[in-house]
Amino acid sequence: MIEAQPIDRVEDWRLTGVPAELQAWVPWALRDQAAALGCTPALAAGATLDPVCAWPGPLVLSIGREAMSFRQPWTLLERGWLPLPGQRGAWPTEVTLDGAPATVVDRDGKPFLFLDGPRASARVEGEIAWLRRPTQLSIPRQVGVVLAADGTPLRLDDNGDLWLQRPREATPAAPQDSLSIKVFRRFTDGNPMVVVTRLVISVTGRERSLTFADFLPEGFVPHQVESALPVGIDQAGRLEIQVGQGAHSVDVLAHATGDILSIPVPDVTGEGWPGRELWSFQVVPELRSLGFTGLDQIDPSQTEIPESWRGDRAFLAEAGKAGSLDVQLLADIGSGVGRVDLRREAWLDFSGRGLTFRDSITGELFAPGRFSSPLDIGRLELNGTPWVLSEIAADDAAVSLDGIEVPAGRLALTAEGRLEPDPEQSGTFPLRLASNGWVAESAVFDSVNTTINLPAGWLAVAAFGTDNLPRTWLTKWNLLDLFLLILVAALFVKALGLWAGVLWVIVGALTWQLPFGGGSLWIAVILLGILTRACYQRDIPRLGNLVGGIATALFVALAVFVASYTVYAVKTSLFPQLDRNFANRYDAALSSPNRAMGLAEPEMAMPSSAPMRGKAAAPSDYLGLDQDGGRLQVIVDAEAKIGTGPGLPTWRGNQTTLAWQVPNVPDAFESASLYLLTPMMFGAAKLIGAGGLIVLLVALAFRGYRTYRDRPVASDEEAMTLDVGAARSSSPTVALIAVAVLSSPALFVSDEALAQSVGYPSDTLIEELRSHLLRSPECAPNCASSGDMRVVISRAEDQQGWTLRLLLDVSALHETAYPLPARRSEWQPRAVLLDGETTPVRADGASRIRYVRVPAGRHSLELSGAIPPGGLTLTLNAPPQQIRVEAPDVWRVDGVSALGLSNGSLSIAPRQRAEAGDASAPDTAGLEPFTRVLRTISFGSKWTVSTRVQRLSSSSDSAVVLVPLLEGERVVSSGLSVRDGRIEIPFRAGQTERRWTSELEFADRIRLESPGGGAFSETWAIAESPLWRVEAVEDEGVAALQQGALRTWRPWPGQRIELNVTRPKPVPAATMTVRASTLTVMPRAKGSRYTLEVSIQSSQGDVLPIRLAAGSRFEALEVDGSRRHVRETALEDGRVELQVPIDPGLHRVLVSWDAEAAIATRYRVAPVELGVTAATNLSVKVMPAEDRWVVWTAGPSMGPAVTFWALLIAVVVAALVFGAIRGIPLKRLDWFVLLVGLTQSLLAAVVVVVWVLAFHARTWLSPKASAWRHNLVQLVLALLTVAAFATLLDSIPSSLLGQPEMHIAGNGSSADALQWYQDRVEGEAWVALPQPEMISAWVIVYRALMLLWALLVVRLVVRLASWAWTRFVAPVAFKPIGEGARRGKPKASRAGAGVRRGA
Repeated sequence: MIEAQPIDRVEDWRLTGVPAELQAWVPWALRDQAAALGCTPALAAGATLDPVCAWPGPLVLSIGREAMSFRQPWTLLERGWLPLPGQRGAWPTEVTLDGAPATVVDRDGKPFLFLDGPRASARVEGEIAWLRRPTQLSIPRQVGVVLAADGTPLRLDDNGDLWLQRPREATPAAPQDSLSIKVFRRFTDGNPMVVVTRLVISVTGRERSLTFADFLPEGFVPHQVESALPVGIDQAGRLEIQVGQGAHSVDVLAHATGDILSIPVPDVTGEGWPGRELWSFQVVPELRSLGFTGLDQIDPSQTEIPESWRGDRAFLAEAGKAGSLDVQLLADIGSGVGRVDLRREAWLDFSGRGLTFRDSITGELFAPGRFSSPLDIGRLELNGTPWVLSEIAADDAAVSLDGIEVPAGRLALTAEGRLEPDPEQSGTFPLRLASNGWVAESAVFDSVNTTINLPAGWLAVAAFGTDNLPRTWLTKWNLLDLFLLILVAALFVKALGLWAGVLWVIVGALTWQLPFGGGSLWIAVILLGILTRACYQRDIPRLGNLVGGIATALFVALAVFVASYTVYAVKTSLFPQLDRNFANRYDAALSSPNRAMGLAEPEMAMPSSAPMRGKAAAPSDYLGLDQDGGRLQVIVDAEAKIGTGPGLPTWRGNQTTLAWQVPNVPDAFESASLYLLTPMMFGAAKLIGAGGLIVLLVALAFRGYRTYRDRPVASDEEAMTLDVGAARSSSPTVALIAVAVLSSPALFVSDEALAQSVGYPSDTLIEELRSHLLRSPECAPNCASSGDMRVVISRAEDQQGWTLRLLLDVSALHETAYPLPARRSEWQPRAVLLDGETTPVRADGASRIRYVRVPAGRHSLELSGAIPPGGLTLTLNAPPQQIRVEAPDVWRVDGVSALGLSNGSLSIAPRQRAEAGDASAPDTAGLEPFTRVLRTISFGSKWTVSTRVQRLSSSSDSAVVLVPLLEGERVVSSGLSVRDGRIEIPFRAGQTERRWTSELEFADRIRLESPGGGAFSETWAIAESPLWRVEAVEDEGVAALQQGALRTWRPWPGQRIELNVTRPKPVPAATMTVRASTLTVMPRAKGSRYTLEVSIQSSQGDVLPIRLAAGSRFEALEVDGSRRHVRETALEDGRVELQVPIDPGLHRVLVSWDAEAAIATRYRVAPVELGVTAATNLSVKVMPAEDRWVVWTAGPSMGPAVTFWALLIAVVVAALVFGAIRGIPLKRLDWFVLLVGLTQSLLAAVVVVVWVLAFHARTWLSPKASAWRHNLVQLVLALLTVAAFATLLDSIPSSLLGQPEMHIAGNGSSADALQWYQDRVEGEAWVALPQPEMISAWVIVYRALMLLWALLVVRLVVRLASWAWTRFVAPVAFKPIGEGARRGKPKASRAGAGVRRGA
């Protein structure tokens, strides 16, 4: 059940800015947001936790042989579930909550309690008994601190589960003095191949020195040793280890000096070396695939191979045997085929002569390649950065393919352009569109989807050549629709004849798939009519009357449907912009440039200052390439121009989607056919359909009337019938007219007015209120931080170990969940204190980060606990601003700089006591220096080389590495010396990496060669750009692969590649685009004020000329909200030209001026021209003065429609029809006068017409009717009279005093603001903004006409009142209850039953 949250639970700062009218809706808006209100959010840097509603205290465990008891305090901020320790087979029992028995339930195999409300402190206790102690026990992931009641250290695994007993290990009985050695080797494929040899040594008894000769396989040389023992390798390659009693581990890292194809098992000499070794081989599939022979493969899970190696292949290696490697390189990177998808959105021009499109191609490329297109592309974006469109020489000179060079990796290519259909096809019937339009060298299209937005009034009839069923008129038809259409036609033939069936087939085909058609009501009405006629023919009048009554009710409903459809057809045919099915407004208001563009604002700075954006896959660990080396440092030169495109429309219309899937994806030159109806053709079809429906409906009405007239009646009923033939003869017409009048307001009321909600806010407003209330505080996402942290290491109180204390000074602007140092798997503190008091600790199950609840203010936070003997590593989830360390010399704390700064982690470890001058220290002269060189070449207008050298061997001493430079490479980094084509790279002691940057000379060919020898390995990578086309020619066997956006090579010593580089020719493109404009005009009696707002995009900076009409007086210019000066030039014809400078990027230009043209009866917007070849999203807004009466408008089709004149035609038709009804004291002219004034209030018009027709129908009431029926009719007439006169009394003053109501609608227009929209205009050098016009008069003219109308209406109302009173009291106003129908009517004779009415 969802509960509304009381407003008093909402913090005051959340209510800031909420209007008073919406205060009462706050509980409803927050009905399902309890966690966002009462719970603690995570607002500190590094916090990833959702709002916390339950804070657990320390879980204290008392572990015995047969059971375990636990206790834990909780703080609950909201009702919810509390997890308990335990699992199936070790379930908690005797659980109490604050001393009272509690109910434990099973949720996915875990025990839980449920608390139905907040609690400041809830104490949970319980016991877990077992038949056999489990190996491990599940601890809730939310618990941050787990302690043993007796202080014994607990063992928790990485998931936080508690180990209750260690696995039994079979340890053979050892003599007093013994040595055991186990040897594990892990080979990692690569260039070079690396092997880690791990010795696991167990010694009992005396201390000893071990020496092993030839301990590495042939072809490998050692470069690093890792161990806590004194270990060394002498110049002869012998491994020396000094080892004492205990278990020890030694790792020796070695690399191959060449490409190893066979690895022999070494014959090692030395004390205790085993005859069998366990080998693992880690394959790098990106580099090559390998097969193994010669060694017995084993299951690693059945051995003692280290846990982290068990995912590799494992072998049993015995001395004297050799395992050979069958090497098979992966295919060349250029042969990889990428998979991409094309999503195209297109907008049909209002004129139908072309389309504007936006293509989005996404996917992944496994090799670089070119994307080309025969389409007219004006703007390209690659991974979020605008790029130059280029062309290359094609084999077929008749086909021009412009495109872009695309690097491998994740692809996000966006293109904007124009599609110009064949002029001979007139662009409408049919419309031939490019199905794909792209040629991809290194990829295939998995799918192509084209979504076409159609303007208002256009209809997609059918589409051919696609995989899907597009949303068209043809695809809406199904077999059921066809069956019902034919069934209705057959019924019409039966009821009215063949002509009606043929007419229905035509009309039904035109209207069945459109709104308000009536659907299956036709079937019911016709069937019931036929059944009624059959009952009368078979002398069953009572059943006939019953069925006829049902048919009449359904006929009225059908008439409402037909009237609604007629209203819809007339309205949308005359004014397509009023089509409610075309939901979006054509509003190009420039409240922000982003809205005008219809997309997020891009960074339009030149690529010279912006590297290629877009996330590329990170290089793998074995490759060693970093993010900096992988960025595309591309600079565009002055010859290449970035196109700004044609400008995208901001509107959305009726959409039709054309789709293709593999294997039917079309190529670049295939096309699809889309058949469309223009607004004129579609409007004509709707009007024809409406006319046909009316004809069929009237025919059914007269057929039903004849059936009713000729029905059989009983003789006594005939005697009682009042002779009102004249009235009943007009009843079908009156009924149809009443239905039309009741439905007519939809014709003249805009969709915006119909959509207004009453009495409560809309869902959108409620959603905005919820977003406002749930917004984060202004300090988010960093509302808490620690300025200082002290790391204190001291002896434990029992002098048996060491204690670590972390003392933090935490400041918080808002209550937050603050992340603690050390994740749950890293360290278990025994106490966590906030301001000196124990505080709950919550853990995040996913990240294992622990949090405490910190109120707003400044606080002291302390964590304390034991340090494991081997040390520990702490992750600083929210690194403090300064760290101070207080530790004795026996401990080393790493991760803190001299300034007290941390890189995010702290390492605490015991120091080793081996002195440098100790004679027993082993020799390390046998360790060979080994480095890795990684070069990344970036292509742009300037070629650069980023080189990184990594020292993989021991870094305890200083060293100098000589690295050869590439041909034409010039080092630009300072502090480095170059001699004989090699650069000297000095390494200090402890330094493992150096970098530098170089420039590379332009060349058609670049040669890269890996030197021989094993001193270092090379990795080459190129960062390609759309400016250059790079083709690689490689030696056979070069390890090549694609890593994200980088094409990389890992050559073996002596291998080389050649890069052939060519420059595609840039394609000329427009560098300035008007994406939207709004011209606001305020015509007044002494002149007009003009304001032009333009959203313009430029790629290289330009000047926007603006021409104003003659007599214009320039006022001000603003660019992006700042005032600017502008050069103003007077032309010979009197016009004014402004030269507006435009910087690169997207800008908003605001120009204001005054014009001499004053308001007049016919007012036309003055001409304004922009100095561009095309512009999109052009909006013109005219704001008439309050003293003007707008009677007509003209301009672009998507603009205001003065629907009053259509309403006036309806008034004329209604006056002609109503004036023909006998018995009403109003002639046709009287009706016209009455209704024309009531057009200002359509509700009043409907009420008055219903009132008149109701009193006219009063004559149908039989004098013999019962008293209750007579009195009920009279009461309804009285209420109608009150309503009619009330609306008349209200409409007359409002018409005399209010503003004219011309029922202006369309594109958000009203009488106060007339808004036009034009999707696109083109010109050779200049484009003219739309010049709409309006016809208006002084509002005093309107008031004079309304005064005349009011005087005439008073005379008519007096006449109607007298007439209505006469009808109301004849023959009697109200009957006393008891009079009326006679009791006990005699039954009609069978002879009289055959008498026909009207015979």
